[in-house]
Amino acid sequence: MKLLKIINLIFGIIAVVGGFYYLFINNSNLPTYVTFSFMMMLFFMVGFEYVKDRHYKSGYLYFIAAIIMFLIVMEDLMDLL
Repeated sequence: MKLLKIINLIFGIIAVVGGFYYLFINNSNLPTYVTFSFMMMLFFMVGFEYVKDRHYKSGYLYFIAAIIMFLIVMEDLMDLL
């Protein structure tokens, strides 16, 4: 599962760099669905890593958070149509 840890590390670095860029350099106007899509994938991958490491409770909580973010993304995309 070394590849999964590397992917999660890359997602985390992208999130930190994106947050730093947003707060200190330029206030970008990303649509809500882009932000929640990224966070949904991040939470899903972290939850998957926790479940593989047998931390079931926290892994399933991450899955639930990813499902809620997925519903937010779907609602936001439906408003665009």
